[in-house]
Amino acid sequence: MKKTMIIILSMSLWSCAQDAAIKPDHVLTADQKHNKFSKLIPPVLTVKSGAVIKADTYEASDRQLHSDSNLEDLENIDFGPIHPITGPVYVEEAEVGDILAVDLLKIDLHDYGWQAIV
Repeated sequence: MKKTMIIILSMSLWSCAQDAAIKPDHVLTADQKHNKFSKLIPPVLTVKSGAVIKADTYEASDRQLHSDSNLEDLENIDFGPIHPITGPVYVEEAEVGDILAVDLLKIDLHDYGWQAIV
């Protein structure tokens, strides 16, 4: 008996950029996101095994903090949208019990970063 399986790929920390040598089959934009893992979230993309996906991401505050942010901005952050995750992606050939490998072909970092204990 074949069961349906939805795979959620967490690419929230990395942005995979297009390179002359790397031609993506699909592109996920940063606004194709959610902030939790759940099998109830419908996939934003369906791919075949081996597909190359370019995934754009937002930073951990979902654009609430930026390079000009200060302590007051951090104190007033809305924790609702925290930790945006691009996806999920459904892999057509995947079956329950399969182990899926994800290769990061290229990573481009954002212009800034931040860290806080709240």
